[in-house]
Amino acid sequence: MPENKEPTPREVYGDIIDVPGWEPKPKHPRMSLSNRAAQFAPFAALSGFDGILSERFRETEPEKILSEDQYELLDRQLNLIIRTLTEGEQPVLTFTCFVPDLRKPGGKHETVTAPVLDIDMNTKTILLDPGDNPEIPESIRIDRIMSISGDPADRAENW
Repeated sequence: MPENKEPTPREVYGDIIDVPGWEPKPKHPRMSLSNRAAQFAPFAALSGFDGILSERFRETEPEKILSEDQYELLDRQLNLIIRTLTEGEQPVLTFTCFVPDLRKPGGKHETVTAPVLDIDMNTKTILLDPGDNPEIPESIRIDRIMSISGDPADRAENW
């Protein structure tokens, strides 16, 4: 009984195995590998995914809860600041405030030092003079203040 032997690839494709590959005509030179790869660089299957990941892992702080004593001290400090403003002075104070995050729970505690222009009790804000510094806000909400330092606020502990 004869064996059914499968032909080798060289036997099947022998007529084309040794034929040289196609080369472009001299007027169309071969593109370099880096240029060929650059054609596909703009393609991003997961566009925006990096932004989502960085937002997910961005950390926020919980807002610190003040004690009754701390609230009382802040109240005394604000009264001294109002008295100083009515006397015509513009104290330069340092405020530590909680700034809530707009996208996720929590926020961050920031420190701002600026001259105080006025305290608006209708809007419950402290109006600041940012000068030429764009990082200083024009106002701070009183309910976001964690601490105040600088003269006259530092005198409130003994007042």
